[in-house]
Amino acid sequence: MTIQQPRFPQELVDEILDYCAGDRPSLKTCSLVSREWVSRCRSHLFKKCSLNHHPSPFKSRLIHFCDLLRSPYCTLLPHVCGIYHLIHFDRQDYDCFDEIAADLGRLTKLRELRMTFMTSYHPAKLDFFLHTAFPKITRLHLDLCAMPGPLVNMICLFPALQELEIGTSGDIPPAHPIPKPPPELRSLTLSEGSMGQILAWLDAVGHLPNVRSLTLSPVRRSDMLVVTTALQHLGDALHHLSINTAYDVAEDYVNAIDIFDLSLHRNLETLHIHSDSLCYSGEKEMIPLITKLVAPTLERLSVALDLGLSMYQRLDWAALDTFLSPDQFPRLRAVTFQCSQHFDHDNPNDVDFHKHKFLGDALPLLTASGVLQTRWW
Repeated sequence: MTIQQPRFPQELVDEILDYCAGDRPSLKTCSLVSREWVSRCRSHLFKKCSLNHHPSPFKSRLIHFCDLLRSPYCTLLPHVCGIYHLIHFDRQDYDCFDEIAADLGRLTKLRELRMTFMTSYHPAKLDFFLHTAFPKITRLHLDLCAMPGPLVNMICLFPALQELEIGTSGDIPPAHPIPKPPPELRSLTLSEGSMGQILAWLDAVGHLPNVRSLTLSPVRRSDMLVVTTALQHLGDALHHLSINTAYDVAEDYVNAIDIFDLSLHRNLETLHIHSDSLCYSGEKEMIPLITKLVAPTLERLSVALDLGLSMYQRLDWAALDTFLSPDQFPRLRAVTFQCSQHFDHDNPNDVDFHKHKFLGDALPLLTASGVLQTRWW
């Protein structure tokens, strides 16, 4: 007589394993429960792989990872979706990268790459690796600790690219001639050193109307004309905008109110403003900046600020409370203020709790409507 063991519906199993996605010990345990559970567990365990390698000894995690991919017993190939912490240290990397390019190219679901450049690269030596190893990348994050060669040419090596994020510590040399960008590129997160060149490039080739999401660092005076022109050409195409109005008074940054005219973007769905300015402009610009919005499509507005600065408590909160009305923004579901935390917010006697109470009192209409939210950052 065969006894049938009780089995969970596969939909329930998937829900359980998805809930445990960030808990690696639990996923490892769950993978031992049943053969049917193994694939889903592996899809979470190996979704993102960190290949951080130290330059010496050079036969590192990166080499061992590709040795594993070559094994006839390897089961990772259909599960890896992201490669993190791939680092280009120096010229010793080129032979290694050429050796493993085809192995990484076998990762059929690989869509995300996070790569750091500690030194400049030679396109003739590195382009083959990037083009062969990552043909289907849709999300690219570049950290440029040293300035590479023609950055836009490198970006064009990823024909399926949709989301681009660049962090850099300096200016990037321009490319000549100007290449066409990946046709599906629609999301940009740009640092101070990269925004001028990237926006000018996309504007020159007429690609800006394809961009739906834009995240910008504080804008330097040298980039002001490029950024304002790009924002005008983005216009109603932009659905998601995140800006940083934090200033270092020792640097030559432009006030956000002089750069961003939110009335240009009538189809905005989300807007995030990070404002922890320590200079005079913060109290003068935040409310006028927001009250230029004319986007009935707006669903979420979030503002990160330090209410410990007295200038923010002097803002015209009543004007903002009245402006963000359901009549003007019928789709608005959340207005979130992320407050800077200076003390232990688990302590009920901590003064930081008064910041949240202050917002509730200053914005009674938003509080009554249920859309006001407060959080820490």
